[in-house]
Amino acid sequence: MIVVCVGVDYRTTPLAVRERTAFSIAEAKALLGDFAARRFGEALPLDELALLSTCNRVELYGAVRDESAITPGADAMLRLLSRARGDGSGDVPGDVAQLRYVVSGPDAERHLCRVAAGLESQILGEAEVLGQVADAFALARGEGATGPALEAICDAALRAGRRARTETSIGRNPASVSSVAADLALTLASSLHGRQLLLVGAGKMARIAAERLTARDVWTITIASRTLESAGALADRVGGEPIALDALPSALALADLVIACSAASEPIVSYALVRSAMRQRGDRPLVILDIAVPRDVDPAVRGIPGVRLFDVDELRPRVEASLSRRRSEIPRVAAIVEQEVQQLAARRHGAGLLNVVDAWRWSVEETRRREVQRALCALPDVDDRVRESLERLSVSLVKRLLDEPSRRLRAEAANGHADVYAAFARRLFAGETGAEPSPATHLSPVPHAPTDARA
Repeated sequence: MIVVCVGVDYRTTPLAVRERTAFSIAEAKALLGDFAARRFGEALPLDELALLSTCNRVELYGAVRDESAITPGADAMLRLLSRARGDGSGDVPGDVAQLRYVVSGPDAERHLCRVAAGLESQILGEAEVLGQVADAFALARGEGATGPALEAICDAALRAGRRARTETSIGRNPASVSSVAADLALTLASSLHGRQLLLVGAGKMARIAAERLTARDVWTITIASRTLESAGALADRVGGEPIALDALPSALALADLVIACSAASEPIVSYALVRSAMRQRGDRPLVILDIAVPRDVDPAVRGIPGVRLFDVDELRPRVEASLSRRRSEIPRVAAIVEQEVQQLAARRHGAGLLNVVDAWRWSVEETRRREVQRALCALPDVDDRVRESLERLSVSLVKRLLDEPSRRLRAEAANGHADVYAAFARRLFAGETGAEPSPATHLSPVPHAPTDARA
């Protein structure tokens, strides 16, 4: 089986196209369920299918039987994508057809491992994608759309992702403005009067900042948003209190730290609002981190005594420093990915050798039973004790003769020479298994094969 990936991502495709091709969980479930129901009843060039849909990428992974099916399989995946996201006709929109990428075989396996390890993320090393890969393949598995080929690359990708985050530092330094803002807030916390945090905005940036802060310190959180529903959803998640924007004056008077990250088109926190709040605070300082673009806070508030304002431009150097530390880990993560891709290939190639070993042992066991039965037929007068003794002797003899060569052949299944050993074993045991070696394989010298590993 050969794995094929068809996709669009933030590097190749504008946001408008990614929005049109993105899938909700329910939509992904419907596509995978439809494929699982039709793949055996129709002449589809795909045997397996999985769908990974995030804010930065939409990718379909399929398994085809041989190289001749790669292009038809990729086309079939594009039609599935278009049928689900387009007008239902299955016609591939021109922009999707032009912007999509196709990778297959080891390149597709390597790509998924890099995705899970965070090397292909818009924010290098981000952690969320590992869970998204796991969830995507779990959904495909639950719908009966996957099989051995996709399960194998999913396992390899998840191992690569976990190893990248435990064996390297690619995910340990903050690499987004909201994460850097939270770390700066923790650094400044000792100069604050208390731990009253006011979030202006309730989106992803607010969530990341709040979760990073609360994971390392105890804060009382107030969340102000244009809609109480949005503020309430985030408040439930991080343990805060939702308020409407018209309650900002009193919230500013109580806050020690403000993180402003709304999607407003003009400043929400004005000079007059902050000036009025500071008059109620006595000598308590106020730190404001404005990470919104466009800005949420009037830059003029810098002139108010007791206020420290940081905006995105001031945080960018900190983000770049963190990203630089993450980028230094790329070679180590890439090496982990290559190890997992090579081990996946070794396991796949080794499976052929293991099948030969199993077939050989099964064939020898059949021969043992047949010869014992023939011997007993020639000795019709022997009692049950002799029959049992002969049975035990034959089992023990076969076991002693087979165990060591079987063990050594199984060891070679993962040493990189499995294909050569499989061809050798087929020729050696052809008379016993009844299986002739494949015409495509021929016996050649084993490269760098250890002498003590020969059967």
